[in-house]
Amino acid sequence: MSDPNFPANLAIQPSQPASVHKSGTTLHFDQESGIETYGIAGRVWEAAYALAAYTAPPMGGSNDGGFEFDPPCSFFRADANLTVVEVGSGTGYAGMHLAQQISLFRHRGVDRGRPASDMVILTDLPNVIPLLDKGLQEHTGSFGRVEVRAQALAWGDADHAAALTRGLSDSGRSITHVLCSDLVYFPFLYPPLLRTLLTLTSPPFCDPGTEIIIGYRMRSLVKESPFWQVFGTWFTFQAVLAKRKRSGGDEEDSWDRFGQTNDTLIFVATRRPESLKWEVPVLDGQLMSGYGPTPPTLDDTFESLLMFGIADDV
Repeated sequence: MSDPNFPANLAIQPSQPASVHKSGTTLHFDQESGIETYGIAGRVWEAAYALAAYTAPPMGGSNDGGFEFDPPCSFFRADANLTVVEVGSGTGYAGMHLAQQISLFRHRGVDRGRPASDMVILTDLPNVIPLLDKGLQEHTGSFGRVEVRAQALAWGDADHAAALTRGLSDSGRSITHVLCSDLVYFPFLYPPLLRTLLTLTSPPFCDPGTEIIIGYRMRSLVKESPFWQVFGTWFTFQAVLAKRKRSGGDEEDSWDRFGQTNDTLIFVATRRPESLKWEVPVLDGQLMSGYGPTPPTLDDTFESLLMFGIADDV
């Protein structure tokens, strides 16, 4: 298979965050050079900025972006040691941002008296790992005591998954969170992406309740809806809502779906408990047709969310 990071007629430019999604992060990436060498993987894609705004610790009742979220971001609990795997990291923007924010949260002493042991694992195709290593080297020292490393994890690759399993087992860890940003775009990648998400949320990788946090930019609903129909077969998920924090006696905003002009969403997902007993279909066609449960089932959560249309997005 050809490199999915260099599709035919690729013509992309470096991105900038929308003002509403700026997170105060100190990360910087040379996207022009990254795109030239790594194609799609060398660009910071738009959903990563929205994801960064969500994955920032609360400050005095609000977060860095001035929003309150529902559900609140689960990374920032004093009682939890975190093991986060980012899938399809690309530049590593989302995962490195998260590592910085976890470090900031710990540094405030919220978990005073209880030393934390947090890890963020950035993953992508083997030929993208040098890009991640470069980013980690350029940001050395910015993650505090949070351990951040890069590791190959091609979607659907059993050997890569086994290597990740061994590393987690050797360190006595299980995955608490899976982080995804702008991964739903090429339909031919949906089956291996789904298989990877199912693997990472199944024993021995994790304990029950592992959470997937997904930044998603809508580009073609006709092409992308089939992914969410099958995703919902195996996972329950909801869109993150947000409202702006107001000072003093100002009237609070209403809860709206967190996104930008109806095209960016943050989803929080967990495995359906019953799905842990299902056999994952070997054939891609069966997987994408809802096989697993009996009878095969496709989920309508995504369509319902769009039809319900919490119309005024943040």
